[in-house]
Amino acid sequence: ATTTTTALATLGSSTVAVNKNAVSMKRQCFFLEHEEFTTKITCLSTCELANNCQCFCVSVKDELRLMPKFMVIGAQKSGSTALFAYFLPHPDFLPPTKKEGHLFDLGLGRQRQRQASYFTNFPSIEQTDELSFTGEASPSYILNETSAALIHQTAPDMKLIAILRDPADRAVSEYSMKVRMVNQALDMTNYDHRESILTVIKDVMKREASKKISPTPGETADQIFRHLKRKVAPFSFSARGKKRGDKLVKCFTGIMEEGPSSELDFLPCLGADYIRKERIFDVESVFQREMDLVDASMELLSSTVVPRSSPCFRAKKTREVRVFSEKVLLKFQRGELTSDEANGLKETYLTLPLACLRDANSAYFLHFDGKKFWPEGSGSNIVHDYIYRGLYATQLQTYFDLFSNNLLVLAQEQLRFDQNTTMNDVFSHVGAAPFDVSKITDKFLESLIELAWPSFGTKSGWELNSTGVDISDELRSKLCKFFISHNMRLKVVVPWLATFVDDWNECP
Repeated sequence: ATTTTTALATLGSSTVAVNKNAVSMKRQCFFLEHEEFTTKITCLSTCELANNCQCFCVSVKDELRLMPKFMVIGAQKSGSTALFAYFLPHPDFLPPTKKEGHLFDLGLGRQRQRQASYFTNFPSIEQTDELSFTGEASPSYILNETSAALIHQTAPDMKLIAILRDPADRAVSEYSMKVRMVNQALDMTNYDHRESILTVIKDVMKREASKKISPTPGETADQIFRHLKRKVAPFSFSARGKKRGDKLVKCFTGIMEEGPSSELDFLPCLGADYIRKERIFDVESVFQREMDLVDASMELLSSTVVPRSSPCFRAKKTREVRVFSEKVLLKFQRGELTSDEANGLKETYLTLPLACLRDANSAYFLHFDGKKFWPEGSGSNIVHDYIYRGLYATQLQTYFDLFSNNLLVLAQEQLRFDQNTTMNDVFSHVGAAPFDVSKITDKFLESLIELAWPSFGTKSGWELNSTGVDISDELRSKLCKFFISHNMRLKVVVPWLATFVDDWNECP
């Protein structure tokens, strides 16, 4: 309470000159009261009503920060980054330092660590005027009910945007991104990787040694780890995860305690025992596994009468599928199993007849029970969720139930072929002034992204208009036919996208 009072008391004449709205902050906004948030932070709005207001929160550093006015919640690999980037040239938009805040997604338990850094992503009150707004884009938010509920509890007036893509193309694009991420992982036999690592370690050791108060070996080790993650993208990817990070810091600390003669002494810490070299299953196996899991999750609705003409009439679960489990996938990923060994450890599940599952009209008789294999929604695992992430209807329904008209849903084709009209609909949705984006080229957009978030592409594997891995015509046709009934359910949820969804259902 004392921190909040002190920060709000700073709204004197110097701040008013920058943002005249700031003197009238009365209504509470951004209710960070969920048990996942350990620090209670006060947030106040610049006006009594929810529309077109600015919300400022007191950060843990006793600073007033402008909170996001909107969130792009997904879908991944569907144009969410490009859509968010079109805000960058808008004269009233102040970008966050990180594109993806990830405060509300289902890495639950990490909110405690993320909370402090989340607020520092956004502009300070000194940077704003009365028209300024900001936002964030975390495409994983769309994937689970808990994220939707947490966002609604925190900011019930939040404007949300979802952009969707043909789910078959989206799956191929995500797999391609994951392949790029695996290929760019740290390889100490690669001269550039090795030299980048050694340069960072040398610089950190020199800087730490020059301090008036000598840091402990553990403090220096922690600084080495932090700088490597920030400055060397392959290291950042290969060393992610708390357990792996702790193990590396412990190894670095041991080297510091022994007294390193040079940066070369740290090389044993960067061997296979500490750095993950990921592997990924072939595209056919990965996609087939997940299609089988979704098929095994489909249930007939007891409340719906299935006509005799339907292949789902009196259908029972009899078709068996054999699928390897998540544990098996992780063992393969860590190199503990070969692909043949993994395929030999498949488990059996019952499913409805394929004729029922692939019939377009079955959308009205079937229900997807996501809790069976995705009890906490989707994650960002390197080896799964390419198919699940394309089941848009289930994901969006929760958000519509909570946010109603505050959720705008677009198709990627709208942004690609009519960017100016589409983006001005988006600007209007979030309460921003119109702005002409018709002359913004892909090359210029990419340069804006690089300027705003320099390390985003290298750390995520993202590329604008990237080329996908080659898949067979047979697999592409199988993917398309798999999604037909799921896309039909989407048409019920977002009927205004029916034209685009029908195009997605035109299978080769």
